[in-house]
Amino acid sequence: MPTYSYLPLRYDDSIRVIELSRGTNEDSSVHCNITRRRLSDPMLSYEAISYTWGDPLALELLFCGDHNAELSITRNCYNALRSLRRSDKSRTIWIDAICIDQQNILERSSQVRIMDRIYSFASRVVVYLGEETPGSQLLFDELVEADNLYHVTQSFEGRPWPNSELIHELDNLFRRPWFSRIWVIQEVCVAREVIMVCGTSYASMLALFQCTLGYLNHRVTISNIPVSVLAAIYGSSDWRRGDAATSIWKLLADTRECGATDRRDKIFALKALVEDDQRELDQLIDYSRSIERVFNDVTMLLLPRVRLWLLLAVRHPHTLKMPSWMPDWSGKSTPNITWYLGAVPLANAKEEFMISQLKCSHTECIGQHTILHVQGIQHSRITHLGVPLDFEGAEEFCYQALHHAIPELEVPGLRPACGNPCRDILPPPIFEGKWNTNFLWISRLFVVTDLGRSKWVVEKVEIQSITTELQNCRIFLTNDGTIGLAPTEACEGDMLCILRGSHSPSILRQRRENGWNLVSGDCFVPGELGNGTDDDDLFSTYVDAHRDKEQEFLIW
Repeated sequence: MPTYSYLPLRYDDSIRVIELSRGTNEDSSVHCNITRRRLSDPMLSYEAISYTWGDPLALELLFCGDHNAELSITRNCYNALRSLRRSDKSRTIWIDAICIDQQNILERSSQVRIMDRIYSFASRVVVYLGEETPGSQLLFDELVEADNLYHVTQSFEGRPWPNSELIHELDNLFRRPWFSRIWVIQEVCVAREVIMVCGTSYASMLALFQCTLGYLNHRVTISNIPVSVLAAIYGSSDWRRGDAATSIWKLLADTRECGATDRRDKIFALKALVEDDQRELDQLIDYSRSIERVFNDVTMLLLPRVRLWLLLAVRHPHTLKMPSWMPDWSGKSTPNITWYLGAVPLANAKEEFMISQLKCSHTECIGQHTILHVQGIQHSRITHLGVPLDFEGAEEFCYQALHHAIPELEVPGLRPACGNPCRDILPPPIFEGKWNTNFLWISRLFVVTDLGRSKWVVEKVEIQSITTELQNCRIFLTNDGTIGLAPTEACEGDMLCILRGSHSPSILRQRRENGWNLVSGDCFVPGELGNGTDDDDLFSTYVDAHRDKEQEFLIW
């Protein structure tokens, strides 16, 4: 069989659609015709498919055109086509892995720039969640009943509270890859209509949303409602407040946990979600640029608006070939609450930093070193560190550690079994009683429901939030007794610093040559240096009070 060869797209609004040949799930092969069309064609009608690519090494053959030319696609894409084809007639769809020539970088870039139009012009967006299981079938039977009620009454009133089995299946469904993929947010946000498919079962996103709320506006799942579901229900209005930089800043926080096969897509997939002027992101969408170049460009787009609050996005250091103070926008660490809420400095706030650039001919650099100049003070030096906190698959470890810090803490179903893990996470001088420290500051990292109880009762859903917040962090102690949380990569000798215009204490490491590297722009320190404050000038005021220690930091 010949290999399929793409014909070039000729116009700015050109796309390809496929006519998926009829067939049954028992058929062993999938056939289609690929044609070029224009979005401006009033006769164009198609459904757009939202799915996940799956394992890029697990491939199947799609047969195209009259000569059955072969095109390799991922097994998940293949399964989606098999599930979506009709038994009696063909079906016209758009699906990215087939309709975009993935080997043509220029075409990929140009098609991604109009991706929002492709999904918004579709008659509807079909979300393929994967193959069905007995559990998913049970859940979709419930969602179909809910949809049927809504079609008759325009309300979900009367549906019973989901039982424990349904709640378990809701949590299982939200663990499917589709719900954590960055691209799907845009795809459902701009859609005229969204329908979900799991195996051969169909249901609406609205029914899923209402079922997750128990049909009574109260979440029943342990899992948070995925951003993709919220986008399908509410659209992008919450992200479109303010200018493009403000929108992108909020979006990057809200989508921090979302994944992408290509790290650049953590930026590119946001285009349709920002405010109406999308020219800035259009200029960024270019697959010929390196990851570092894309992240550098979005950082420089944000910097004039968010200023040094940008450092909140550097909770953990990165290993990319770009300045240490520029965030790795593909990271998944939980954002500081100030960043999460999309807060930015006042428009008339004083600019407390300067940028300089040094040209560089090193082949692995992006062509220049961008240096951040900022005033601040060296507060104290890290002298002791606990072991990194790692809660992967170890719920009881979390309880042991927190119970040692807060003896009044009680978690239903777990017994206090404080042992070596507690000793290890605390720097030795603290555990040995050489520093008198009040550990109640740890409670600021999570929500405790009722401080009036004799025991602090924390539900397991809150334990999950705690572990996410503390994962890959470690408790540190400085030479003046300051205690706080730092990333795993922090070392003894690193400096806890207060920088003008920042919104959280920072940890800096002195370079051998000159200047500093940023280890963390969002470490947690209780008391007067506590982050998450509403005071825009807190750290500048702190530096003013210690002018005798003030210095300029050159952060590379």
